[in-house]
Amino acid sequence: MKFKLINFTLETPIYSIYFFKEISEKEFYQLCGILRYHCNRDKISWFAVFSLTESKSAKRQTVKTGLRGRPKIEVSGKKVAGHAHISLVGSKTQSANKTAIKIKSALDKKYQKPVARIASKGKNFDACVWLGYCFKQASICRSGGKFDFERYRIIL
Repeated sequence: MKFKLINFTLETPIYSIYFFKEISEKEFYQLCGILRYHCNRDKISWFAVFSLTESKSAKRQTVKTGLRGRPKIEVSGKKVAGHAHISLVGSKTQSANKTAIKIKSALDKKYQKPVARIASKGKNFDACVWLGYCFKQASICRSGGKFDFERYRIIL
């Protein structure tokens, strides 16, 4: 089997917000509300994933329920505490770095201690690998903005 090498260069870099706190599903939806507020205000695309599975053992499977509609996706593997992966992408004219700083300070203020850190994933192949890492272990995916995160999805 031959693999075709695809150009994975993005227009702007992806910024990741590492969130160092165990969260529940309810807290994840509150986190999505914070992301939606700040990113809609600055016109930045965002992507958030809630995971209960370790990345090394995660496997995504489609479960057939026999009903119409979107198929149910189940992630199997070694279970860990609930955690979130957050990614932000700007546009050609505006970087997502300033918005990431606003979101980090909002999360630190909400939990009254430093719980977040910002890292740039770049705009090359490493950024696409980061998105694949997030999709692989995702129990719940939420996104907003103009950028299509599904297009750059790589299953590792």
